[in-house]
Amino acid sequence: MTSEAKTQATISSLPQELIDLIVDRLADLPHNQTTYHDPLQLQDIIACSLVSKAFRSRAKAHLLLRLHIRANEGFKMQAESLVSRIKNTSSEYCADLIRSFCCAIINSNPAQSSGMMLSMDSQGHHKYLPRPTPLDRIYTHLGRHFTEILRGISDPAHKLRHFSLVSLSELNHVDHGAGEPNSLAFQLAFVSACTTVNLHTLHLANIADIPPSLLIEVFCLPFLEELTLNNLGFSEETEASLMTSDVTIRQSGNSITRTLAPKLRRLEIRNICYLGLFNLLQLNSESNPPSSSSFALLKTLIISVPFDEQKIPIYGSLREIMDFMSWMPSNLVNLEIESYAYPTGNQLSLPYSSYTQR
Repeated sequence: MTSEAKTQATISSLPQELIDLIVDRLADLPHNQTTYHDPLQLQDIIACSLVSKAFRSRAKAHLLLRLHIRANEGFKMQAESLVSRIKNTSSEYCADLIRSFCCAIINSNPAQSSGMMLSMDSQGHHKYLPRPTPLDRIYTHLGRHFTEILRGISDPAHKLRHFSLVSLSELNHVDHGAGEPNSLAFQLAFVSACTTVNLHTLHLANIADIPPSLLIEVFCLPFLEELTLNNLGFSEETEASLMTSDVTIRQSGNSITRTLAPKLRRLEIRNICYLGLFNLLQLNSESNPPSSSSFALLKTLIISVPFDEQKIPIYGSLREIMDFMSWMPSNLVNLEIESYAYPTGNQLSLPYSSYTQR
């Protein structure tokens, strides 16, 4: 018998408890705790599934903990069956088992937005519906079953650890106006998924009209370790109000202050209204400057600074970013500030693709 055969026989003869322990340990390694779609990031677990039937059984369980969706135009037709599997407690994709949920929104044939939409009331009079928001457009693309998916995975009784929602396409088509009940239900489910108490990782990209209250809840999550906010936007009214220094959340006349990011280790923010975000965080911190309990574990901070054709920062000045950094505890290990030559005009609403300098 060759040494290779002996090795295979030894591995195959291991007790199932030890095999489970080996696979679980590999799955817990940092480079295997990914929320992205790249299969190379899961190569250790995939390799385990090829060793033997016993290894494959345990590795499959870890692979199925990650539900990654590429939501193209045909997603609505598949969503109903996926909802059924998530709600079925005996399914391999039941909500109680899912630890990582990632959705990449893809629209290969974007329609042109018609702006305000014409409708007719009960008396036959024409009226214009409110302009659809970006979240309305996302709901139209994903459909009502996606709302049920978000509700299922974000149940506090479950253990969702990683959540990612990334829009990779311009979404112009809508079939209803802003404020439509099903769209509002989706927005509530979206907020619940982003603020699930057990979250360790949250990635949001290319989404506008984010409620400021959502960001506060995100920064107060007790176990959140990694946060990426990429190309997000507030509503115009929200941005205008956040630019003033007297805006804060109040209850019975008293400011509510909370510990921010107690477990956060990595923060990446790109193309956001920095002044609005920083004001929001500062005004809702437990103290200003914050005590050592806010951002106490933050080691890596990545900020992008896009410039227009006149070399003027678009979302906030470097001074504002420096002020924010000086306001935070000085325990950073890695700091990256990126500069982008960003297009101007109507292209500002598109996902950026630019040359980076560090």
